[in-house]
Amino acid sequence: MSVTVVPGLRALAVATGLVAHESRSLLRVTGADRTAFLQGMLSANVLRLGAGQHAPALFLTVQGRIVAICEVLLESDSILLDVAAEQAAALRRGLEAFVVADDVEIDETDERAALIGGPFAEEALGHVLGSAIKALPVGHHALAAWSGGSLRVVRGVFASVGDWRLWGSGESIAAVCAALREVGACEVGPEAAEIARILRGLPRVGVDWDESTLAPEVPALAAAIAGDKGCYLGQEVVERVAARGRVNWLVAALVLEQPAPRGAALLVKGEPAGELTSVAVSPLDGGIVALARVRRSAVDEASELVVAGGGRAHLLAPQS
Repeated sequence: MSVTVVPGLRALAVATGLVAHESRSLLRVTGADRTAFLQGMLSANVLRLGAGQHAPALFLTVQGRIVAICEVLLESDSILLDVAAEQAAALRRGLEAFVVADDVEIDETDERAALIGGPFAEEALGHVLGSAIKALPVGHHALAAWSGGSLRVVRGVFASVGDWRLWGSGESIAAVCAALREVGACEVGPEAAEIARILRGLPRVGVDWDESTLAPEVPALAAAIAGDKGCYLGQEVVERVAARGRVNWLVAALVLEQPAPRGAALLVKGEPAGELTSVAVSPLDGGIVALARVRRSAVDEASELVVAGGGRAHLLAPQS
């Protein structure tokens, strides 16, 4: 099989990869009731976060369906919600619908995001932003002085192709990305970022899941659901699935024996069992990795899972 070389993808695996124009939005939540309000809305345990810490979260419907995946960043005077740009409007609209008598305001900032990853990303950031950033623990965020202003540095971002996210004005992000390139960071374009996403088994809204998807149907998002908190929107469905039963469908990560297109049917003993939603070939070893919407019963019979048109499909990792 021939393997297409995609510029920047290798850097995420063995060097330093930079996504200079990451499509993210940053919502700022203020008001005296902000913490209690978000504790009741999101799946993360917001009350357990201290200033400078962050955690992944889901915003669900009452029926437990996914509206948005976000990162909750706690500041001393506000809470930031880092969310994919295509989910930002739904997240803001959904939260605001529940603001009644609460002292809560939600606004979108004009900050821009960049992502950096790879085994030498920490070293590159240390060169550009100083040694204090290298000491930032996973799960924390901090402001770093930069060109007369500041950048927000977030370490350990969830469900991401990189390990660090930078937030700042458009000018600041452009300047810091230029500085990172000077110390060896390699640009990762949209095609490379998409392949990296699939190879890491990260589901994408509108591709691998949509507004009809239940949170428990996506095992890759389990870390965004805190098991040590009280009620939140959609919790009843999530807990019911965990305690008494299983979902009928899963978004599963697979390894394919042969190339197959997105949308190809999956079969078990000749019967329909799902379909491929994302497919990528690794430029490093030629392995074919896919995400798929699969019947839960088919996961139990994974040894019989095949792709219509030829070739077996193997679960990449155990599914919940």
